[in-house]
Amino acid sequence: MANFNPAQLEEQVKSGQLWTAAERIRTCKEALQDNPDEPTTLYHLSLAYLEQMQPQHAIEIQKKMAAINHDAPRTKLILALCQQQMHEDAQCEATLRDCLAANLDDPEVLEVLAARCIEDQDIAQAQQHLRKILDSDPNRANARAQLAVTYLMTNDIAAADSELTRAVDSPYPSLEAAEKLALLETHISCDTAEADKIYQKLIDKGQREDVILAMTAGFYTAASALEPTPNTAVPQLPAWLNKAHDILQNAIAKFPDSPVLHCLMARWYATAYQRAGMNLDAAASYVHNAEVYVERTLERDPCYFDARCTAANNRLFHGRMKIDTLEKILTDGIELHPHMSLFYTELARLYLEYREPGRREPDKAEEICRKLLSLDPRCCAGHMLLGRSYRKLGRMEESLASLMHAIELDPTHIEATIETAITQYKTGDLDAAAASLDKARRLNRRGVFKNMIDNYQREIDEQR
Repeated sequence: MANFNPAQLEEQVKSGQLWTAAERIRTCKEALQDNPDEPTTLYHLSLAYLEQMQPQHAIEIQKKMAAINHDAPRTKLILALCQQQMHEDAQCEATLRDCLAANLDDPEVLEVLAARCIEDQDIAQAQQHLRKILDSDPNRANARAQLAVTYLMTNDIAAADSELTRAVDSPYPSLEAAEKLALLETHISCDTAEADKIYQKLIDKGQREDVILAMTAGFYTAASALEPTPNTAVPQLPAWLNKAHDILQNAIAKFPDSPVLHCLMARWYATAYQRAGMNLDAAASYVHNAEVYVERTLERDPCYFDARCTAANNRLFHGRMKIDTLEKILTDGIELHPHMSLFYTELARLYLEYREPGRREPDKAEEICRKLLSLDPRCCAGHMLLGRSYRKLGRMEESLASLMHAIELDPTHIEATIETAITQYKTGDLDAAAASLDKARRLNRRGVFKNMIDNYQREIDEQR
């Protein structure tokens, strides 16, 4: 890349012009051809890989950064973020402490520490880290957005509104803050006029139009949850959800190659399916279109992992003729993003239950679960599905041990509790099975597993 300037790269990242991780990876790789040891470029390349949930690539870049300057805070920060994505929690904590010891005022390190404090509900410590950043740089929008989150967690709406507004008004506005501010203003006023102004302000500030249009549509999709479903004989979608679709349709016509827009359209159709109620024809159409837009997203950016997550989280491609497509989406996802637990658990479910009975492969499910647990030994769903695989293979003792381990990791995991009851029932321990079902019934406050619990309870009662 002729006449490459690291400051220019930094500007493009901060201004949102290089929005997707794929764009940043491509730009950084081109720049590194001329200057393979440039630290700013290496840093942004590693961050882009982490955004794509590819710590296996980010750690290789981090090693190169360490060879150039082992003690630089950014070098240690990338290592900590890699360790976090690879589920190496103790090592991550130690590395973050080293980061802070190396530079007590590094804003990026402090932001990561604040995020972990927020996750642990340590609001006071998070606010201390964030105020330290803002004392030295009042325009750091991401820190203001995080500070606003702490105020929302303590129900200080006025303070959160103030911080979010300042984050949006910063020279490099926080898009996360814009999203939260739009939803907050709409929740307060029950009107979207202020939200429209917020997103228009971002476009006026030079933010990428396709990204802001995607965010605007995402806002209307989220805000539609505040609207009541129209009370009509045939279920209809809320007006704000329909507006989100119109925004996306027009935006895709203008930016047909944007993976951001296509992925969001897939998620829109998944949301519409959930809101379709008993309108079965509409529901089938929504599922089909969601699948189409997942595939279109991956055609434009095979590493756009949100598209694979949309397929996995919304149980898309479950039709008899589509299950092989889902298998490829998930297996490719594991190859590209080997530390993304969701892809392993959904692939295991595919082998255990999504295929028609004659094509189920519990031995493959066992293999997938073992691979997941070698990467993330504390994954409750992984242990639960391994236990289920063992039961399908007739290995009841191993099944019960894996399921008990899942419950040790998360005593409130309803599905693991039900699976334990099933294994206990299959081995003839009816009293233990009944006790597990009683616990599952208490945990099942939303009623999602009611029919399954009731069916096994009837079978137990008949056997007694």
